[in-house]
Amino acid sequence: MRTKNPSSGSRRKRQLRGKDSLLSSELEAQISEVTRLLVRILKAMRFTDAQITSAIQLACEVERPRPVRSPTAGKGELWGNVLCQWMEDPKFVDESGQPRVIPIAGPTISFSSLVQQSLPGANVKECLDGLIKMGSVVRMSPRKVRLRSPVTIYSASGVTFVEGILLSVRELLRTVSWNLIEQSGSGEARLFQRGVAGVEITEADFDDLLRMVQLHGMNLLESFNGWANQRAALAKRSRKNPKPKMVRPYIGIYLSRGEDLG
Repeated sequence: MRTKNPSSGSRRKRQLRGKDSLLSSELEAQISEVTRLLVRILKAMRFTDAQITSAIQLACEVERPRPVRSPTAGKGELWGNVLCQWMEDPKFVDESGQPRVIPIAGPTISFSSLVQQSLPGANVKECLDGLIKMGSVVRMSPRKVRLRSPVTIYSASGVTFVEGILLSVRELLRTVSWNLIEQSGSGEARLFQRGVAGVEITEADFDDLLRMVQLHGMNLLESFNGWANQRAALAKRSRKNPKPKMVRPYIGIYLSRGEDLG
């Protein structure tokens, strides 16, 4: 009869604690940058230090939202790691750099092996179900799945991906900051930022609008993801010397409910 190694459980706990500590430091860095960017924008708009500090202090005093679950609490698992591995591991992409359609089960190139590589010890079924609910993974057949895109909805299946939300906020603020400050007076903004405020519509119409934005927004993000993967694959095969400077672009789409008019 096999006996369980008593040190394996404690080793696993130490690994998880180390991962949580790393996540905490990364989250603190993102929070710091989000706050700095917001203050930078407000200062550029001629708000004083006293006005900004007072507004932030008041917000800290009055805001009491219900805390969300995150990868640093409870059983939340970093399913985003699976998507990254799927996009970047040469075994899981085709010649054009696109993520392969893979079987769910199998010893080598499969969703099961992908999860075990990127999240050792994670529940494969739970991970797959969660990513399907988020719309990041699609079943092609009862036995095969494809990565729809690295797009995730940051709250699903009881797990909230705090890193993703902070990334979205940070990149929005970076874009606003660049267009407001760095490009001020130099002509057309280099980073894309557009918004539209619609006329008054009913809540039922808003639901239709939401479905339309979800459809066309996801199509745009999937098109960008496919194009970016092809360009990344070309860049990797390029023999140019010196290597061209690389950037990691971010595209975010959001629809605000706006003001409730009663």
